[in-house]
Amino acid sequence: MEYAFNKLTKKDVEKLRVGDIVYLNGKIYTARDEAHLKIIEMIKNNEKLPFDLNEAIIYHAGPIMKKVNDCWTCISIGPTTSARMNDIEEEFIKLTNISKVINDMNVDILALQEIETKEALKLLLKKLPKYKYYKFLKNPNASIGVAIISKYPIINTKTIKIDSFDNYNRPILEATIKIKNKTIKILHKI
Repeated sequence: MEYAFNKLTKKDVEKLRVGDIVYLNGKIYTARDEAHLKIIEMIKNNEKLPFDLNEAIIYHAGPIMKKVNDCWTCISIGPTTSARMNDIEEEFIKLTNISKVINDMNVDILALQEIETKEALKLLLKKLPKYKYYKFLKNPNASIGVAIISKYPIINTKTIKIDSFDNYNRPILEATIKIKNKTIKILHKI
């Protein structure tokens, strides 16, 4: 199939299949290793990016460029991989994509699974200013934990330990959240 887009959205990309021909019209930003590192650094420092990554498609590309007079012209461009990117790409994808998904859902309270560290959760919350309240819980022997983020105050939390032969078992996170004049309890475990 052939597709032409003036603005490419993630929904558009989801329908594409291997072998499709895609024509893009408008501004296209490509980035190599150093740009990805700079974007991560700027997000961590809560700095404004020079372009909007919402609804953006990240195209890690290897262009062939030619300088004509004082301007650079793209002769050819294609996707590329780089072993140098292996250590940062997961963090880059997490920081630039998951916050968009959560903002689009626009829920009041969200239970998150497979959160690596409290620091990773705080980085995510920098991009989600509506969620002022959170609780993170992780078994010290496990590599990942759980979290609850909320637009409403979390007034109490409790850890419910589960007896198990497995030292990596994750406890249950119980959170009491106040919504207007009422409270609700949420129990969260993977």
